[in-house]
Amino acid sequence: MNFYVSMKVLLTGSTGQLGNALKMASPEGIQLLTPNKDQLDLMDIRGCFDYVNKIRPDFIINSAAYTNVDNAESFGKESFLINRDAPKAFAEALRNYDGQLIHISTDYVFDGENNKPYLTEDKPNPLGIYGKSKAEGESEILKTLGKTNQVVILRTSWLYSYFRNNFVLTMLRLHKDKEEIKVVSDQYGSPTSCTSLSSACWEIIDFICRNKSPSIKPFLHYSNLGIASWYDLSVAVGEIALQLGLLKKKAKVIPIFSKDYITKVKRPKFSVLDTSLIYSKLNLPMLNWRESLYLELQNLI
Repeated sequence: MNFYVSMKVLLTGSTGQLGNALKMASPEGIQLLTPNKDQLDLMDIRGCFDYVNKIRPDFIINSAAYTNVDNAESFGKESFLINRDAPKAFAEALRNYDGQLIHISTDYVFDGENNKPYLTEDKPNPLGIYGKSKAEGESEILKTLGKTNQVVILRTSWLYSYFRNNFVLTMLRLHKDKEEIKVVSDQYGSPTSCTSLSSACWEIIDFICRNKSPSIKPFLHYSNLGIASWYDLSVAVGEIALQLGLLKKKAKVIPIFSKDYITKVKRPKFSVLDTSLIYSKLNLPMLNWRESLYLELQNLI
């Protein structure tokens, strides 16, 4: 990976759970730029364009997003600025000098009515503001860079890590504090660790650098392997944490239906992504979601 020595990569969202994982996995010798909000405000769209135009990174990994699905219903302006308009500005700046964009997107661009994993070419049909803002972000990027071979839109699902706020750490805390936990059992996806996704991002960059005309663009789907409900994931957190000595006891997990768990926005019932393309093109470990969960929770020991 000698080409990394002179490479400049701008990482947005560097303080988030994925951003932290990307920093820890960054290749040796790379110039990784991790601006704070004062340096790069994603709600200042002109500022986003100017920042990229000034520093001219070889790659942008856009891991920043407004991800609070419920709050997005009340903060639509912020959601669209961060999830649609800022990525569009990045794309427009990159087009000026042939820079590359790795844009992280989501399974929530789909409505979850499929009975099989979503293909990269399936048409988005989001259910709420979060999903819609991410889908429109994809669309705006493609309008700018879709014909240039300068972008990978990487959709992923059910992200968690051993730091920051996420479903897995919430379940770990509830297992410690509660006797019973009620968890939705009729929504299905593929839990994915930020450690796994960060490795995939760097592998994509490596692939692009080694292949002048890579045939993996513009969409890729990445997740850990297998399918789970939120209930399945909660049960697994308790079992694995107990095995690792992170818990002295685990709570009883009670399955409930989505209709019994009131939220501001409807979630996809089945948002599993077809990941066959990325695993066929790139040299990535094929970890089942339970294996990946075990490895992530080991970091808490």
